[in-house]
Amino acid sequence: MVSLIEEAEKAQSGRAGEEEEFALVILDFSGLEAAISTARLFGSIPDPKTQETWSAAIERLDEGAREVLASAPEGRTFQSPAEAGQALRGWNTFDEGIKSLKRTGARLDRAFGLKPPSDPWEKG
Repeated sequence: MVSLIEEAEKAQSGRAGEEEEFALVILDFSGLEAAISTARLFGSIPDPKTQETWSAAIERLDEGAREVLASAPEGRTFQSPAEAGQALRGWNTFDEGIKSLKRTGARLDRAFGLKPPSDPWEKG
């Protein structure tokens, strides 16, 4: 989970802010893809609600990253309005994954007393 958090934070560093409308961004989801693949290898979490948030986090992060990558223009510098909309939808889905990942961490702490030695959200 910590690896997934760290890679999600890294992936977001390639996200242009609202004030950077024409900023050059570099999308790198390679570490996130590996973390998602690893996360999918783990068995189910014994608490159904925690399992639900964990599964949602993995799926939303994966879906969002794929949508953002698919919106990147090939052979051009600027996105079309349709590509920009696709990127926005992808980042919104990605944000839902981040929220589910945070809910999973909170549930793991409440249900099982599991907490990483340091807060991985603070490192990003």
